[in-house]
Amino acid sequence: MLTQLLNNLRGMNEMASTRRIDQHVIEKIKTILESLEYGTVQISVHDSQVTQIDKIEKHRFPLVKKTTKDI
Repeated sequence: MLTQLLNNLRGMNEMASTRRIDQHVIEKIKTILESLEYGTVQISVHDSQVTQIDKIEKHRFPLVKKTTKDI
């Protein structure tokens, strides 16, 4: 899925000849996505340019059920 997303970004970049996404922005998004196990990546755009990338990472912990001895 990550590969498909990155290919879509590259394809959009090739289609929009007047407004290109900087390669370093694409690489930054790729790095963030590859480092994220659970969470959200939000890309802010202003005047067709990426202006900000926010990464919200979630850490999930298994629920441990308490027994009556633990109370």
